[in-house]
Amino acid sequence: GSVMQTYSKAMGSVIILLEVGFLSASWLSSGATPTMIYYGMKLLHPSIFLCTAFLICSICSVLNGSSWGTLCTFGLAFIGIAKALGVNYPLAIGAIVCGSFIGDKWSPMSDSTNLAAGLTGTSVFDLFIHMFPTNGIAVLLSAVCFLVLGITGEADMSEVAIIGQQLETNFNLNLLTLLPVILVVVLSMLKKPIIPTLLLSSFLALIMGMIFQGETFPNMMGYMWNGYAPDFGDPNFNELVSGGGLMNTASAMMVMFSAFVLAGILNRSGVMIAIAEALGKAAKSRGALIITSLFVSTFGTFMGGTSYTGMIMTTSMFEDMYDEAGLTKLDLARTSCSGGLISFLVPWGGSHLTVLNNTGLNGTDYMGYAF
Repeated sequence: GSVMQTYSKAMGSVIILLEVGFLSASWLSSGATPTMIYYGMKLLHPSIFLCTAFLICSICSVLNGSSWGTLCTFGLAFIGIAKALGVNYPLAIGAIVCGSFIGDKWSPMSDSTNLAAGLTGTSVFDLFIHMFPTNGIAVLLSAVCFLVLGITGEADMSEVAIIGQQLETNFNLNLLTLLPVILVVVLSMLKKPIIPTLLLSSFLALIMGMIFQGETFPNMMGYMWNGYAPDFGDPNFNELVSGGGLMNTASAMMVMFSAFVLAGILNRSGVMIAIAEALGKAAKSRGALIITSLFVSTFGTFMGGTSYTGMIMTTSMFEDMYDEAGLTKLDLARTSCSGGLISFLVPWGGSHLTVLNNTGLNGTDYMGYAF
């Protein structure tokens, strides 16, 4: 029963993960992602790439509320641009991941933010505003760090011309292929639900692939199922424009299900609750209480593999303590969300596996740049 309860709370993320497989493959095969890579190489200099990638991914993730959706769409394009520009790869992934995941905890559209608001009985928009002093400062400082590292860093741009020519040769780089991208941006700005938004964008990309890349309907459906893996002769270029597919999310799904089982067992046995209670009783001041509850949120996220576990633990254990300390429910909601920011560093978590599937890097490879 506890396992199924944990699974039901995370159902939205499971559906998004499945859709991300469709979306990333359809954007690649339709020419949307190759077009973004091509023009990104033309417009972005390595010195401003890191800061630009971080800020654009941040804006997109706040607009659509989906870290995975941002990473596997706009993030995937920036990954391609980073490879083309010769930017330090782990550093580039750090910037892209940071931007993609900030919206997961700081967006009125995010399931995590909505869950925190629901658990504490607060308004999701009030919570979004309440996070400005913490998340806003974090975004600003991170942008400065990425800007400084970009300006002082080095990049090898010797492959830019070659990759640009390969993109021109193998894809119809028509600006109309960006319609699926524009659709996601517009619907996100209109605050439409992320799940139908991603699905609509995938099928619009399917149509674009048939019109502009000469693909057949069965081929496009095959890419969305198994992933896009073209053979253009150059292995490095093939890797640049390959990815996605529902079946490529299968391993991540299996690990996620195992994490749900673990979280359910730990919750049912009372292990995490007992630890949280002991820590809560040890907190004697408001500052200590906030730090302790932040630790519990982080601990719960790590043990359960999902931010939901940490949020549920924190809000259920510390609600009365926050009231006694004169702290508001918005303070509690903000703290419960914050621990989830480490979700992409939890090896058995869906966020980490999504990053690994799309970048080839483990959390330890870029955690030093996850400002």
